[in-house]
Amino acid sequence: MKIAAFGFAMIQAVDLDYFENTGEILPGFDMGNALRNGGRKNKKKKKPKKTNLPAGAKMLPTQRALKIGDNRDKVADILYWLLQNSPDSGNLPTYSDILNGYGCWCQFYDAENWASSNKGTPTDNLDTACRSWNKCYDCINQDDSTCDGISSTYSDVLYFAETSEISCELAGAEGSCERNACECDVKLAVSLFQSSIEFDDAYSSENGFDTASCIATGGGPGFAPDKCCGTYPDRFPFYSYDNTRGCCAGKTYDKDTLQCCEGGHVAVVCDGMNFGNPYA
Repeated sequence: MKIAAFGFAMIQAVDLDYFENTGEILPGFDMGNALRNGGRKNKKKKKPKKTNLPAGAKMLPTQRALKIGDNRDKVADILYWLLQNSPDSGNLPTYSDILNGYGCWCQFYDAENWASSNKGTPTDNLDTACRSWNKCYDCINQDDSTCDGISSTYSDVLYFAETSEISCELAGAEGSCERNACECDVKLAVSLFQSSIEFDDAYSSENGFDTASCIATGGGPGFAPDKCCGTYPDRFPFYSYDNTRGCCAGKTYDKDTLQCCEGGHVAVVCDGMNFGNPYA
């Protein structure tokens, strides 16, 4: 999968009260404009590794400041590159500002808060993107018990300048733990970049935001998210409530009153009309 479209656009309102993976990449986001002129340049450039790359592809460089040894580093690499190469970089937070302690879900490199946070209603669109990433990884582990979550490391992420796309095609075979992990990571980095202009110091742990205010919500006594819905990187866990809720084309629905019809729409009675899958 290749993820295209980068640039700043009006942030859409987000429903924060449900597990649905709402951290979507914004439509109409133009990477070419966002990364025009190359942005800042590193003082020293490492020679690229000798790898057989697809035509027109380049490997994204790695950052050095935030290292923990799992795929959180990959998110940091991509976000660092996007922010550094944006003409607006001087007006944006750093990748460390976002990943090193922000909101209820973006406590990536804060060892104490990483273990105790990742719950509650997201504070804003940045936090919503981090929650979606966590749910994406929940499904990686739920779909395949042999997957090792964020430790399922993968190869280099590619950037195609001509088409302004970031690609996971070298990460692993489609459907593999590594490929799915890469898809989750790329989507998060892009979403954080898109919403970076919304960064609010009030939600920064460095400025006193307390993750104790992030209160977990659940599906009711005796229930836990037990199934997943959607395709990567938009896959998310949901409560099936003893199989009374199902998944239809990336959306959950009440199976007692509705049906998932051909074409991916939900109706009380499927009338044979195929409206097409709006989430395909």
